[in-house]
Amino acid sequence: VNHSTLPWDSEWKYWDSSTVPAANWYEPGYSDATWKKGPAQFGYGNKGETTVVDYGPNAADKFTTSYYRKNFSISNPANLSKATIRMLVDDGAVIYLNGVELARYNMPEGTINFQTYALTANNGDYVDIEVPFSMLAKGTNIIAVEVHQANASSSDLIFNLELLTENNASTGGDLTENEISATLTNDQQLVAIYEEDDSIDPLDQLRVTINEILSSNSVIRDEFGDKDDYIELYNAGDHDVNISGWYVSDKKGIPDYWQIPTDAAAVIPSGAYLLLWADEHPFQGALHMNFKLSASGEFLSLYARNKFGTLVGIDSISFPALPANQSYSRMPDGSENWTIKAPTPSASNLLSATGSETAPHYKVYPTRITDVLHIEQAHGQLIQLYTLTGKKVFQNVNHDPHVTIATSHLPAGIYLLKVGEKSFKLIK
Repeated sequence: VNHSTLPWDSEWKYWDSSTVPAANWYEPGYSDATWKKGPAQFGYGNKGETTVVDYGPNAADKFTTSYYRKNFSISNPANLSKATIRMLVDDGAVIYLNGVELARYNMPEGTINFQTYALTANNGDYVDIEVPFSMLAKGTNIIAVEVHQANASSSDLIFNLELLTENNASTGGDLTENEISATLTNDQQLVAIYEEDDSIDPLDQLRVTINEILSSNSVIRDEFGDKDDYIELYNAGDHDVNISGWYVSDKKGIPDYWQIPTDAAAVIPSGAYLLLWADEHPFQGALHMNFKLSASGEFLSLYARNKFGTLVGIDSISFPALPANQSYSRMPDGSENWTIKAPTPSASNLLSATGSETAPHYKVYPTRITDVLHIEQAHGQLIQLYTLTGKKVFQNVNHDPHVTIATSHLPAGIYLLKVGEKSFKLIK
């Protein structure tokens, strides 16, 4: 689980002037008391930025460079397993950490100064930069960024940044290094008072993932009969998880773009699935999002707020262009391996295209049912048919080599058929 140690949209000190700050502007000991301050995102104001940066009196000859500084705290870098800077920038940038250059993006090699242009123009690029633990200090750290335009008449400027960290599982977070010892006499006692370790958050224990994505759907229907795209979440953990109030977004840099209503009945049992419909129809219910998916591929993220109110990344994925009615799925569920395959909404991704987890000796047809469902070679087996919500719509013990089930009265949707111990996914 990623912790947003330096959150997106944080308040920064910044310098947007025709003069250049002191040469040591990026060092920890530099005083930025005279700098302006404001929350990210920074820009010229033509893309909805929160803080508008001054570019000077001439729009055709804008200031080339603006400068930004921000303090953040790390309890103990030795207890981290990963640290990543995620930056949104237009056009180029040089990043310094604790007075040392960490990285540069879209900038030339060699000496950089106030008049140095970025290599190329862009409309805002997302950049991920791994941070060596050796560059992080215990306690207060300072990150400094200079943002450069590609030319004097550039129409826009964008800057935003966050620092994501992961704790080392073996340490359980930032642990105290202090030891207390005491020698007691007969009339003394030692009292230990235990306090909650604020560095350990319950979200660390969760194993909820984005498990399947369908972005070009003309087959699967929601509860209204609409053939909408969807995102499937999977709970690989040992406990039920209530995701009410969590956030799903298809926009980098805006992790809280859509929130699952806090009063939603959105509990994912252990080992179970939950579908979120990407249909721009939130009025249809708590699990209908306010955005659609792009069949050409895009970014998705899942966030939640921890007990301190900080947004924490649960999962994210950039999925590729997908053929019609083909999903992008983890194989097996919850793993790091992804594949393009037939969709299996609210069911195991190990299901085959015919819907069976293992090679069946029963014959079930058609898998796209209309009026009648046929089952063969299931003599003596208990047959059950369920809706996706778990409602049982048919049950019988079959004593014939061929059984038929009338389905004309059933509404359109996805059904789970159980024949003995085998499961089949059916679509109507």
